Amino acid sequence: MSCAYRNASCRASVTHRSNTDGNRPTSWGEVSHYPSHLEVTVPVAETSTAVPDVPVQTVSEVTWENLYRLLHSPTDDVQEVALLVLAHLLHVRGRQCILNLTDTDIMCLWQSVLSMAECPSPSHDALIRGVSVEAAVRHVTHMFVHCASPYVLEWMWNSIMARTESSPMTTNDRYFAAVSLAVRCAFPLWMIPNGMTVLKHAIHHASIRNPESVMSLVYDIVSLWVTHPDHSGYRVQMADLATSVLVPLTPDTPEPLRLWLKAVESILRINPDWFTNVPQIADTIFAACTSEHIDVVQAALDVLQTVAPYAHPRFRSTMEAVIRQKVWQREHIAICKRATALLLESMSHTHDYDGMYHLIVSACRDI
Repeated sequence: MSCAYRNASCRASVTHRSNTDGNRPTSWGEVSHYPSHLEVTVPVAETSTAVPDVPVQTVSEVTWENLYRLLHSPTDDVQEVALLVLAHLLHVRGRQCILNLTDTDIMCLWQSVLSMAECPSPSHDALIRGVSVEAAVRHVTHMFVHCASPYVLEWMWNSIMARTESSPMTTNDRYFAAVSLAVRCAFPLWMIPNGMTVLKHAIHHASIRNPESVMSLVYDIVSLWVTHPDHSGYRVQMADLATSVLVPLTPDTPEPLRLWLKAVESILRINPDWFTNVPQIADTIFAACTSEHIDVVQAALDVLQTVAPYAHPRFRSTMEAVIRQKVWQREHIAICKRATALLLESMSHTHDYDGMYHLIVSACRDI
């Protein structure tokens, strides 16, 4: 449609009597169309790919000054309460809400943290809602480790050693007592020189006296360690922990074996190839699947579900053995269902559709 045609066109419209003779009623008339459309300019917002910075919710300067003064109180009780307040802020707002502590601050406060870890006061639990004393110690230690220089980090470990050597509660190997205290504080022992050597020495020597408590300690160490994946040499040290600590300590009683399996699962999440590269690990896990203890079998199936070693020559035969065990069919059918699901998943992964068919037919027949 041309512009000339549009300018010449007319449209029918209702003409109000105010536009005509007052005696004429409202009537139809012809009103010329507007000569052109109105030009409307729409403002275009400037595009930008920059993401605005999210402000960090920090504590006020006055709050921090008062808390800092309490942290350096000469009274131990006041200092411990201030540490609980600091832990609460770290728990709620994160480490970025607090100014970095100096090495002098850490050396002043570390003994109080160790006292709280050794003998947590039940009265302190009610002071800070939502944060136990044990959790508070871990929060504060994590901040100390972040702020400390390498020298102070090693000094913190030496303080743990000195404290356990002089403590009347140390009845076992002093290294084992020191490592246990370090784990309660969430102190990353692997970050100090010779930390792995101390760790392995403590575990191997104490395992002769009390293997169950040692396995509980190893599980706590692995659980703590996997929360520090940014540490240099992380994968190498975890592999060393698996081969030189966990494999030689393979337990044969139910609860230590369950803890062993949970620790192995955490390590295998980092590198599933260790399942096949370390044959002792795979052998122990497959053997645990046929245990008579449900907690052990569940933990072993958890590892297999994490690693998914469908191509392993023992995988299918082990799952079939679990399914055939009468004790699980009678009392804990969930075990059979898990093993069946893993077996079906492995057949789907290898495109063994005939095997899937026969397994489904067999399961329907048993049901």
